[in-house]
Order: sequence, then C-alpha cells, then structure tokens
Amino acid sequence: RSSAASDVYKRQYFHQLVLRTMKKEGSHWNIVKRNLSRHTLEGEKIKFGEVSVNSEGEMKPQIQFFNDESVEPFTVMESTFKKNLTAYRKHLKQITVTE
Repeated sequence: RSSAASDVYKRQYFHQLVLRTMKKEGSHWNIVKRNLSRHTLEGEKIKFGEVSVNSEGEMKPQIQFFNDESVEPFTVMESTFKKNLTAYRKHLKQITVTE
C-alpha cells in the first residue's frame, strides 16, 4: 500500500471513530477528544502527544490514531481537530435528518 493510500485508509477509520464518539458523547471538542479511546474498535488505539512545530521548539498538542494495519499513526493537530468538529457536527445533523 502506498503512503497516500494508507493515509486515506487511516483517515477514514479515524473519521468513523470520531462519529461513533460524537453519537455517544455529544459534540463538544474536548469531551469528544477525551472520550475517543472509549469508542475504539479492536486493534485501534488513541494517543495524545506533543510535536515541535517550529525551529524554536514550540510544542503543540497532537492526536495520534493507531490501528493494527498501520505502521505509522494517523496524526492530527489538536487545533485542526477542534476546527474539523464543525464539519462533523453538520455531517451528524444530516445523518440524523435523513435516517
């Protein structure tokens, strides 16, 4: 599997994890973040870390999603995760309306 294909694959599994979590826990970003690991499937794991973002060594929080089939985790910066939850909220509203 190519790296790009692998990223799409991991992103899709992470997307499903976020939606599962939001359906059970609500949509506040910090509650969703804290509860991701409660909604993982077998072989999936969430880790929280920090990553250096510039030459000054400034550290920013990052969410890492692992599954059995990946060598490298799918990573998302916490700030990006927070912004992306707006789109997830809209997506969940559409699902709820059409079901």
